[in-house]
Amino acid sequence: GVPNHRRAKEWKALAVEHPTDTAIVSESEQEMLRTQYAVKAAHYDIAVSTAGGVNSWTDEDRSLFKDISVDVPRTTISGYSRICNEEYVRQSLGRVVFIWAKDNPGVSYFQGMMDVCLVLFLVLLADHPAIKGDLNKLAVVNMRKMSPIFLREVEADVHWLFTRMMMRMESFYGHDFNAGASHMLEEMNRIISVIDPEIWQELTEKDCRIGDFAFRWMICLLVREFSLKRLIVLWDSYL
Repeated sequence: GVPNHRRAKEWKALAVEHPTDTAIVSESEQEMLRTQYAVKAAHYDIAVSTAGGVNSWTDEDRSLFKDISVDVPRTTISGYSRICNEEYVRQSLGRVVFIWAKDNPGVSYFQGMMDVCLVLFLVLLADHPAIKGDLNKLAVVNMRKMSPIFLREVEADVHWLFTRMMMRMESFYGHDFNAGASHMLEEMNRIISVIDPEIWQELTEKDCRIGDFAFRWMICLLVREFSLKRLIVLWDSYL
């Protein structure tokens, strides 16, 4: 996998549309993307912090906000509960996912999306100069020692990286999430039947349907199956 101290930078480099040795987002482009996100985040913050702000939204937006607000507190990764329960991380997760879902109504929000976003947060937070990609330090970090500028930049970069990842997955979901997920599971069925026909035969004989256990593998990109240290090496390959 990617060396820990380089992972945040390498993931952002690999997430560009056509990655090459030089296809890394320039500083000016990065600042532009961060500024664009900051404007959307400011509008979001004003709405959720003012009396009647959320009530002025459409029914769809209020429903979206409610669904995300319910999922944020229960989104965590084993071994990193301290940082996952930080109020700033929770607020940032909610902002990133809400803004993305608003910008992409064709997919909108579904459970599991938050898990994917959290992994990106942890990897980019670990790029802090005092952590240098060390996941053991990240697990016990005091976020109050991180500058507000660094945290804002991390959140904006997470939004961009999350957007890039979802663009690659959106072709499966399209405008019908259930149909897209079913297509992914059918493809997994096909692959297993070709690669390991003995396992496929045994699953078939026992009426063990792949969708019963593999659905969240697809939706959460295996976030809920492995430790963070193992997972991010797998994601190195995904990217």
